[in-house]
Amino acid sequence: MKTNPNRSTPMASKAALCAWICFTILALLSFSSMAGTVTSAASGGLWTATTTWSGGAVPAITDDVVIATVSGSQVTLNTSTTVANVTINTVATLGLLLLQVQLLQLLNVAVPPAQM
Repeated sequence: MKTNPNRSTPMASKAALCAWICFTILALLSFSSMAGTVTSAASGGLWTATTTWSGGAVPAITDDVVIATVSGSQVTLNTSTTVANVTINTVATLGLLLLQVQLLQLLNVAVPPAQM
């Protein structure tokens, strides 16, 4: 009985499958680790402006957001967005440009109590 030299052996197929599974797991883990904390500039600005955020990137769906404006400044939410968490610091302000409850879909919002 002749064997086809181009045909994979079952062992080679298992090794290729194992390599593919390992690669997929590593790719998924690196995607989930890309989430981070994005903090607003003290001067605030529009949510969609890169100058509003430290690092110059608008928050992504997996990011935790910290609104850290100073008194008299605010981050203005001017788009529909989803993020993982939002923390609004004691003197910071998050303004809503559009009056729709669905604008900011959040899993958690933390607002620390005012310090006296």
